Amino acid sequence: GVGYTLSGQTTERREQAVRLGVTISEMNFVDPFYPYYDSRLLKKRSPHVPLDRIEKEGAEYRRLGLRILAVYPPCLQGEVYETHLDWRRIATNTREIPQVDMQAFPHGGMLCLLGPYGDFFIDVLAEILEKFPQVDAFSFDGLHYGGVCYCQHCRQNFRKDTGAEIPNADMNDAAFRRYQHW
Repeated sequence: GVGYTLSGQTTERREQAVRLGVTISEMNFVDPFYPYYDSRLLKKRSPHVPLDRIEKEGAEYRRLGLRILAVYPPCLQGEVYETHLDWRRIATNTREIPQVDMQAFPHGGMLCLLGPYGDFFIDVLAEILEKFPQVDAFSFDGLHYGGVCYCQHCRQNFRKDTGAEIPNADMNDAAFRRYQHW
C-alpha cells in the first residue's frame, strides 16, 4: 500500500488521497508531550487535542478504507522523563542523571529503551491496541537510537550479560563495538 500523512487534512483531501491510491496513514497517539487518548499509564492531557479525536479520525479512516499507522516517538515523552529520573538516557560515561528545565523543554530529553522504560513503552503500545484494535501498525517516528547509554539499568544489564563495564564510546575499540552489538 501507499502511505501518506492525512492527520489534520480535510475529509475532501482524505477522499482525494484514497482515490489516488493511499491505503495507510499516520495518526498520532502519543507525542513527546501528551497521549492523544485517555491513557491509564500517561496522565497529562493535551489542551490542544480533544480526547475524541482518535475515535473520530479512526471512524473516518475506516469509512475510507484507510489503515491506521499509530505514531508514538519511542524515546521522547516529557511526562515519563519528568517522573522517572532513572529512565533517562545518560549519554556520557558518568552516573549523573541529565537535568533538564522542563518549563523550557517540556519534552524533557532522551529516554533509555533498554531499561524499565522499554517495558513501559511496550505497555503503552499494548494499551493502544486494547483501546483501538483498528490500529494496523506502529510508526516510531524515526529510529530514535540515541547511541551509548550509561544509565544504571544499562550498566547493570551489560555487566550481568557480559561481566564487563560499558566502555567509553570509541568505534576503534573492539570492546565498544561489542557493547554496540549488545
